[in-house]
Amino acid sequence: MDNYSSLIKVMDLAQKYYPKNKLRHAIRVAGFACADAQTRTNVNSLSAFIVGIAHDLLEDTECSHEELEQAIGKNLMASVIILTKSDNITYEDYIIEVKLSNDPLAILVKKADIKDHFSQEETLTKKLIEKYLPYIKDFL
Repeated sequence: MDNYSSLIKVMDLAQKYYPKNKLRHAIRVAGFACADAQTRTNVNSLSAFIVGIAHDLLEDTECSHEELEQAIGKNLMASVIILTKSDNITYEDYIIEVKLSNDPLAILVKKADIKDHFSQEETLTKKLIEKYLPYIKDFL
């Protein structure tokens, strides 16, 4: 599956499943990830954009694993799965799993996700600061 058709398909899913504020977040994350990928030789910037868009689809919406995998393919889906926090682990354990995955794409998108949360003053709550602050040094 080529990345250009994956991009179109993931954008269709994002528009279908994300509420507007979550869609804007996903687009910002994708932009940060794409920009960061352009400075790295081992991460394709279009792949970074696609995974950035998809990073919350499984965790926060009704999008199914099968539907997303059909849209983006198995390789990119592997990164999305790493980025999908299950309900039965702590956020700290989740961060450790992302870091230990050694998946440069998942790590890059998680970094972009945290960066986006800290870049939005209007939505940056004390709870979010407490959630992300201990991990900034690991991802930024």
